[in-house]
Amino acid sequence: MPIFALTWILQSYLRGLPPDIADEFKKMSVEQLAVDPWGVIDRPFVQSLSPRATTELAATNFIIAVKRLPS
Repeated sequence: MPIFALTWILQSYLRGLPPDIADEFKKMSVEQLAVDPWGVIDRPFVQSLSPRATTELAATNFIIAVKRLPS
């Protein structure tokens, strides 16, 4: 269920923030977070996320495939 993904992301995000910024992040509402990311890109909760959390949360998987025609 999607709630598991949402709670995992939030918990990981909180672990990746310094304690004082994490405390402020916890006080934010869903409405404050469900915005255009460019509108909050300079906020401390974005800029202070640890490199490890950034890598973990931004990770994606993709495949590049090429169909070969029979010779």
